Amino acid sequence: MNRIVLTLAVLPLIHTSCIFAIEGQEPKVPEPIGYVENDSPENVLQNLARAHTNRDIDAYSEIFAPEFRFRFQEMPDTPAGCTADNWNREVELEGARNLFSSDLVKIVRVLVEAPPAMPSSGEGMEGMMLIRTAAIDLSITRMDQVTYSTLGDLHEFFFRNNREDEEPGRWFLVEWRDHGTPSAPAVDEGTPTPIFHLSWWALKCFFNDP
Repeated sequence: MNRIVLTLAVLPLIHTSCIFAIEGQEPKVPEPIGYVENDSPENVLQNLARAHTNRDIDAYSEIFAPEFRFRFQEMPDTPAGCTADNWNREVELEGARNLFSSDLVKIVRVLVEAPPAMPSSGEGMEGMMLIRTAAIDLSITRMDQVTYSTLGDLHEFFFRNNREDEEPGRWFLVEWRDHGTPSAPAVDEGTPTPIFHLSWWALKCFFNDP
């Protein structure tokens, strides 16, 4: 956990506009959100968002298939030990557990808007369902009101339904591809709330403790 504390403390301060910051208002901890059945790809994605907002590792763990992989494009400044090659279900849940339980974090919130799932035709993904969206945004607010936000990156989510040894009617997230890349942030001097804009994968790396 020391690595998480250090990383959050040394990130540069950026002032910019964001849907999660309202001038003159202190962010409020959201009320718990109920879940839907994981009986469709769309519902699985909704529960992914709600488990973040609820900081609920048990509900989050039910989303992922045993063979789950998180994919992203590594950059020269990718934190050491944070690689797409070994990001499996165990690594995903470890990072989420660190985020959800962090004493530094006041609010975790995910907002998602996505089209209906469609059949995947990608190599190795035949027979799965795909949801492609850029409207899935993660916001993390620290106890000192500094906010970390992801906005506008393209994400691809691949889902499969149950196998013979699994619960009938269940859908699982098999692969999550984050196409975000770091970019120089715009500065809005008129926004008083400190906000860091990061790719989702970069923010996930900060809470991963390899």
